[in-house]
Amino acid sequence: MDTPRDFKAEFKQLLRHTIAPPLKAAGFEVKGQQSFRRPVGEVFQYVSYEGSRSNGKDSFGFTGNVSFQQVAPATLADFWCDDPALWIAGLRMGYLTHGRDHWYHLEQHSPQALAALVAHDLTQIVLPRLAAVATARDAMALKKAHG
Repeated sequence: MDTPRDFKAEFKQLLRHTIAPPLKAAGFEVKGQQSFRRPVGEVFQYVSYEGSRSNGKDSFGFTGNVSFQQVAPATLADFWCDDPALWIAGLRMGYLTHGRDHWYHLEQHSPQALAALVAHDLTQIVLPRLAAVATARDAMALKKAHG
């Protein structure tokens, strides 16, 4: 008899071992396990991952988000500023990686296969595109092109 998979534990492992290392290597700082932020030029870049509200014992989906916030003197002292006036743009990561909203589904892949897919999307597509976003204008252009 097959042992049921623990999707929540798999998601945490994916965040810890597949997602966090390349983001940290690229200069992102972490908040919790699912949110990352780095300053680049005039903006803060955010990468976050969220699970589906309909996740259960038989299925688990998650998606990634990217968003941008203006760097202001007040926010430099407060690492995670939620002032809505400073937000520039945000979009689902899937628009960068798949040209549409995209959710990864743990039940559709082995843990190793999903880790490889997520690592590819993050390191080969998302991070190179974020490297070109250093101003509010860059952030709005990325949103317009992919959102």
